[in-house]
Amino acid sequence: MRQGVSRGLTLLRRRHRTLAGIVDQGVVGIGNLAVGLLVLRASTKEEYGLYSLCYMTLILLNGFSNAVFAAQLTVSYHERPRYDRDGFAASLLRGQLMFSACLALAGLAVALLLPERVLPPDLRALLVVSALACPAVMAHDFLRSYFFLVDRPFDAVTLDLLLVAGWAAGTLGLGAGPVPSLSLAAMTAFGLSAGVAAGLGLALSRLPLRTGGGPALGAVAVAWGQGRWALGGAAVTALQNQGHVYLLGWLGSARAIAELNAARMLIMPMGLLIVGVGRTLTPAMARLAAEGRVAEMTRTANRTLAAVVAIVALYAMVMLLAHDWLIGRVLGGRYEGIGPLVALWTVVLLLQAVDANLSAVMQVAKRFRELTMINLWTVGPVLAGVIPMILLYGAEGNLVALAAGYVGITLLLWREAGRAVAALESGAAAGRTPSPEPRGR
Repeated sequence: MRQGVSRGLTLLRRRHRTLAGIVDQGVVGIGNLAVGLLVLRASTKEEYGLYSLCYMTLILLNGFSNAVFAAQLTVSYHERPRYDRDGFAASLLRGQLMFSACLALAGLAVALLLPERVLPPDLRALLVVSALACPAVMAHDFLRSYFFLVDRPFDAVTLDLLLVAGWAAGTLGLGAGPVPSLSLAAMTAFGLSAGVAAGLGLALSRLPLRTGGGPALGAVAVAWGQGRWALGGAAVTALQNQGHVYLLGWLGSARAIAELNAARMLIMPMGLLIVGVGRTLTPAMARLAAEGRVAEMTRTANRTLAAVVAIVALYAMVMLLAHDWLIGRVLGGRYEGIGPLVALWTVVLLLQAVDANLSAVMQVAKRFRELTMINLWTVGPVLAGVIPMILLYGAEGNLVALAAGYVGITLLLWREAGRAVAALESGAAAGRTPSPEPRGR
């Protein structure tokens, strides 16, 4: 009886965490969609394309930061003694703040030094604001990851509610006042809101940040062992996932980027579902692996993947049946005719759902080197194929080449994830994984 009650409570807590992760991404998604639609409807395609490029670059740099800091915190936190866990998290956060400050300075240098023939004035202003927003955006995202890791998902949701409210209100307020364009107002509001949310997150986390630089550098050095491969993997993944957009801007136009991102906006809810599930799935699997419960970890991963793929497939069917109506109602008449882009994005999204699940297994097993190599083996052929596909078929050819690349990554990840699970099972059988620690400090 007691065992049954215990299992029931454990299952309830897991579903509670997963639901909170989905709600959290839903909050972020609604805010992102609302602000994106404001900018899209109030701007020309060229202006919206430039805004999309700057926002995408900021999120891309945040992915690099996550690879070195937040991802290493997630996979290593539960392996450390309880008394040292929050100190480790605080040290990684300090290291991330140093890293993001360097990125911001580099971005400002690029924005201020490039000549006008290379960087037009409207893009220069967006780039300056994006660089200044970089530390706040990265700190906010790190603290979200920390709260999910320590089973405080509602604190993460609180931060994102504050971010979204400030982002939307700031966009409208700044756009109606001193800021010359709504795209610049949106990027400014995003940075300011992320800073306020990060400040609240620091206060709620109570992480011991008042330590010397030595512990921070020491924690970063420890994380760097796997983090350097994670950073390499993030860089290669960025080339895989975002390089095609920059190539489209180079070989095509800002208008083509606007249409590509407008189509992606319609399937954004499912993309956020994948990210939201991953926010809670990876920490949960890391905890199970640290406790030697590898079979349970594998079942959790498989069940989650099946549920996510089913939901994404159902959403894709609805989108394919109603995309003409949705394009007209949501995006407006200027974006009619992007139905094929919506269909191709749904295919890419289904493949991304599988890859995200398999990548989470690889991260928990600390197979960052293998993850990097898998992406490295596929990125070259994908980018090489993207160029002629863009020249021949435009944005549609761009997505066909991207989907083909994801098929190759999926097959390689499937094989390597199986090997990673086998290694974890062998380690657990040999007693190399730590047993669960007692509750309390």
